[in-house]
Amino acid sequence: MHELSIAMALVDDVARALETENAISSVTTVRVRIGKLSGVDAEALKQAFPIAAENTCCNAAQLAITEIETQATCNACGAEFMPEFAFCICTACNSTDVAITGGRELLLESIELNDTEQSDTIPAKGGQGSPDQGCPDSQPKEG
Repeated sequence: MHELSIAMALVDDVARALETENAISSVTTVRVRIGKLSGVDAEALKQAFPIAAENTCCNAAQLAITEIETQATCNACGAEFMPEFAFCICTACNSTDVAITGGRELLLESIELNDTEQSDTIPAKGGQGSPDQGCPDSQPKEG
């Protein structure tokens, strides 16, 4: 199940974003966008995320997934459409000369934080996490 390694990378990306923003708060929601052609099973990712998030800054976070439809552009006539697979034929001119332009994405879209004083959202910059990187402490360090 490669969704567990993807969930671990998401947690690492969240940790990096919190460090970059110097955020000291708990993560409430991690929002991702997954294309239907990405090869990621959204349900399996939802099940894997709590396992990856255990004992991290994402421990109490919910994973919110938006699925992205497949999109294509016809190279012959320029029409943009949502292809029906297994046949990728332009719906405007019936050409088979088409390019897939959307639906392969796997994007960390945003991170919602719950601070004791306010709620905040950090726009995600994406990236690939490494399994050995931990989350920053959720409490300020005393000095």
